[in-house]
Amino acid sequence: MKKISSSIILSLLLISACNTDKTDSRSPNVIIFFADDFGWGDLSINNKDPFYFRHTPNLDELFTNGVRLENYVTHCVCSPSRAGLLTGLHYAKVHSGPETGGTLPNHMPNIAKDFQAAGYKTGAFGKWHNGMPNFPEEGDANVADFDDVKVWNELYQLWTCDLEDNIFTNTKGWEWGEGVNAYGFDRWVGYHSGGGDLFSRFINWHHEIDWWHDRSYVPEEKGYTTDLITKHAMNFIQENSHGPFFCYIPHEAVHGPVQVKLEDLKELCAQFPGEWDYVRNIVSPRTGNRLEDIEELRCESGAEFDLTRIDPEMEHFTHLIYATYVYSLDKSVGKVIQKVKDLGQLENTIFLFASDNGATPRGCNLPFKGGKHSLWDGGVHVPAAIWWPGHFDKNTKPYAPGDNKYEGFIGYIDMYPTLMSMTGNKCNAVELDGIDSWTHLQKRTNPRPGMENPIFWMWRDHGSVRTERWKLMYSESGGRNELYDLHADVGETTDVSDEHPEIEDALIALYKEWLRKNNFAMSYVSIPEENIFEKEPQPDGDILEIRAVGKDTDIGSPIYIKCMREATFSKSPGQYIQTGDRLEYDIYVCEDSDFTSGMYISAARGPSPYYNSGNGINQFGELVQNAELVKGEWTRQVVGLGNLCPGGGSTNYISLVGSGYGNYHFYLDNVVIRKKDGSLYNVIWDSEENLTEPSLQHGREKYGSIDNAIASEEFPLEELSISVVKSNK
Repeated sequence: MKKISSSIILSLLLISACNTDKTDSRSPNVIIFFADDFGWGDLSINNKDPFYFRHTPNLDELFTNGVRLENYVTHCVCSPSRAGLLTGLHYAKVHSGPETGGTLPNHMPNIAKDFQAAGYKTGAFGKWHNGMPNFPEEGDANVADFDDVKVWNELYQLWTCDLEDNIFTNTKGWEWGEGVNAYGFDRWVGYHSGGGDLFSRFINWHHEIDWWHDRSYVPEEKGYTTDLITKHAMNFIQENSHGPFFCYIPHEAVHGPVQVKLEDLKELCAQFPGEWDYVRNIVSPRTGNRLEDIEELRCESGAEFDLTRIDPEMEHFTHLIYATYVYSLDKSVGKVIQKVKDLGQLENTIFLFASDNGATPRGCNLPFKGGKHSLWDGGVHVPAAIWWPGHFDKNTKPYAPGDNKYEGFIGYIDMYPTLMSMTGNKCNAVELDGIDSWTHLQKRTNPRPGMENPIFWMWRDHGSVRTERWKLMYSESGGRNELYDLHADVGETTDVSDEHPEIEDALIALYKEWLRKNNFAMSYVSIPEENIFEKEPQPDGDILEIRAVGKDTDIGSPIYIKCMREATFSKSPGQYIQTGDRLEYDIYVCEDSDFTSGMYISAARGPSPYYNSGNGINQFGELVQNAELVKGEWTRQVVGLGNLCPGGGSTNYISLVGSGYGNYHFYLDNVVIRKKDGSLYNVIWDSEENLTEPSLQHGREKYGSIDNAIASEEFPLEELSISVVKSNK
């Protein structure tokens, strides 16, 4: 054997040491896969039932090799979840929820800005849904009234903008956003809205194609959205493999519309013998085309292979097509991980997978109850996992192969501070709602033990608070007061509030204190007196007089009368309904009125009145629909509006509800929307100039005038008058 000189050995050791130092000194890369509407049972590792056709080998590998976050929670719809993930703050504090849309404020730190400040290259690829598009650098955009620019589109069977002119038409009139790059992303490719056609990027909300490269509008790019997101993310990873990068991949999959490639369907069917023979000869009820002859399979309602027509009972075809959509997402995840492997960066990359909310009814949330748009665990408890090969994975003590589940209570708002800590970089945000859980993950301890650090939700007519063990659904109206012991009942099947009243009371107190401290104004909880700025009625000048006589029949559904100007919310970013907004009005019941309740003002969600028999609690803890008013006295009513955030407008209705023959006679004044700081944002009624031509609604029937309503036999009033009188204080 030849001897190797000591000088050669020393040289080799020095080279090895240099290479090791270079790798060890570099901060790890971070890739976030953020799926859309992906439920717990959409992973094949969680769902072996062949009825659902789930096949997700790449995600299964990530969840098997990494650490599964078994108690990861999020919000029940997407924009708020994205806002919380990026900022570490509850969506209510950044006015990005509980509803979707709105514009994420950009004056605060976020995860991308912090990674950028730490020397990372940052990229985002896919769905933004936290603000309007920017005005394109090239100027190829305009603002137009949709009625002036709409054209009939045969493909979509609806009216659209001109999709061939390569000009983005802002038909909503909303002010342009800053653009995604302004939030700390060096590279951005994707779309700004909630979801659209996966083959063309056409978005119903805009009536336009929504696809962007940084600040440039690129509607002409061809391909399947999931594939394009994957391609651009991989290009970014390739181009920045020499230094640390942060890659945020918020997919459209598996958000509607349900559209898949024939190629993916064939691949999935290969995993389930006989399925291709079943599906290939299905004929479109709309076009007569056979499925196997069409490369782009549009399966949403009204489309060529409409699931609701081919499989109305959701017995076979629906699950196979939806599983194909899930499979396309899985393929994307696999390709990105493979790219990282090919670049030799696998052990230097942290992968996080999570969903923005639970699945729709076409997906699978089992074993949880409910789904998207609900605060049941099916809507907020989603699959999530972290994998940092060789550093934090199934082989990292105290975890082990087959024992890689982290059971601590953790959520979307924790990911920003946790990932900054994992990478050894500074989190520049202060007073976050999220918790740096890196040490807890390593030690397998709980960042939210007992009743500490609960997570809160708000929704349309109720809210929720959860601790490590307990979950409360709550409305002060009593319509949704339920307590669940999640240790014993993951399906939320048994309300245990009677068995544990002390737990229920403690959680109600936590929830109300959270609302009070932040001055959030919800329609389902009374606003505390200390957060009300104008407590006493102040009638003055012109007041609105309403007289009505009911027929000898139950009114049944409330009568809604629109006769005041609509609340107009600015279309500037950040100036829509916010979580501290509240509706206020003064009301006076006259001595000759036969009724002292059933007269109120209702805000609206779009055209639909919002306050009803289960929603709309005034500051006294009463439903405004049922509140007993005192004759001959003015009272001020204050009702939360903040759970409409980030709505862009609000109709306001005078509402009547009652039974039997009788006379309604009352006055209204000072109908306003007030901000949480006490300032007036909108005056809906304070003088005769706010009066508009009345229109009415009763049940499903709408009437364009009082005369038309009174003339209808179905309308439950025989007289109705609205007039303006002068206040005598």
